[in-house]
Amino acid sequence: MRIATLTVSMLLAAILISPAAYASTAVSKLSGHPAAADYAVVRVDQHQLMMSRDEAKSTFDGKPLFSDPILIRNQMVYFPVRTLEKLGAAQIDWVPEQQQANIISVQALQTSVKDLGVRARTKLLYNLDGAKLNTMKASQEPFIQKGRMYVPIDLLSTIGFQVRYNKGKLTAEWSNKRIEIGETRLHTDESTAHIDILYEKQLIKPVLLKSGAEGTAIALAGEIKDIDVKSGNKYYNRIRFELELEAGLNAYELGLIGERVFFTIERNVIPAMEIKPRLTEEGQNYLSLHPSAEPAKTLHAGDSLRVSGEIATAAPAMTVLQLHISRYNGKSFELAESYSIPVRDRKFEYEYALKKKGDYIVQLISSPYTKPTGQEPASVVWAEWKTAVQS
Repeated sequence: MRIATLTVSMLLAAILISPAAYASTAVSKLSGHPAAADYAVVRVDQHQLMMSRDEAKSTFDGKPLFSDPILIRNQMVYFPVRTLEKLGAAQIDWVPEQQQANIISVQALQTSVKDLGVRARTKLLYNLDGAKLNTMKASQEPFIQKGRMYVPIDLLSTIGFQVRYNKGKLTAEWSNKRIEIGETRLHTDESTAHIDILYEKQLIKPVLLKSGAEGTAIALAGEIKDIDVKSGNKYYNRIRFELELEAGLNAYELGLIGERVFFTIERNVIPAMEIKPRLTEEGQNYLSLHPSAEPAKTLHAGDSLRVSGEIATAAPAMTVLQLHISRYNGKSFELAESYSIPVRDRKFEYEYALKKKGDYIVQLISSPYTKPTGQEPASVVWAEWKTAVQS
């Protein structure tokens, strides 16, 4: 069973997990209809690290761990930054040009920062790009010893650790968020789907957004299907999102305990099926689109497409329409091109091209007009359709 795992210390990566790992959370590859199994599992893992002064051997979650020891300097306890990576608590990157150690993608649940840069011989803290942070400083200056960066232990509280030190012994405790998720690009022939998410009961409910044109998004309501689902020593709730799928690419953003996960469901279109423009309520009142004169075909970058039609006599008078083209960038549909379409005697016709391979939303937008009476004039989307460029 192949799923992808997102943790603080690792980017989204494909791994193998036994179906028995969770009694009720098997996730299939979902090559057809995305249903039946939990699509994502969200939990919090508790961790503990115990280290001794000047000793390379420590204990992590009850198991031995070999790392650089903690050091004492000027009665202050210092922690080796590289150990955070061994713990899976963050990724560490050394930037030689700036002599800066970057603590990246902090995974602790209670962290106040996601990324942080530290340098030796200064209390100043930095962004990953080297810009100074004005909101916080280290209590003492970090230093480098034997090629390793050390920071004062109170800096660990900034990244969500609870730290205690007594008689040469350091104990650090923190909670890591863990997300297990199914394939991020799904396909189906159906017009509907549902996504089930199992999340640890103590966590806030997941949020699901559907991406629209020009970076917009709509929040989707979910329904709690099960509560107090036990797996191991944890209790979970299950929420279900019912999805209405448009022909073509449907893009979603899933908000889970401070992380954003992006996935798509592509509703397959058979060759004989045409993706027809969707007219909004205003568009139904005022717009009539002509069928495309060209037969359905596979689109290539640079191919010409045509849009034409008429504006109803009851519509507000206008001399131009706008054609906005948004392209999916892996996270949202970002505006890529916009064109002005002349309107003459309430008729219009325009040729345009999609310049790159990808998935698109095309919108036909009116000139500004007053709706309803008493409001400032505004442009209104009259029609919208999706298309894809294969190569």
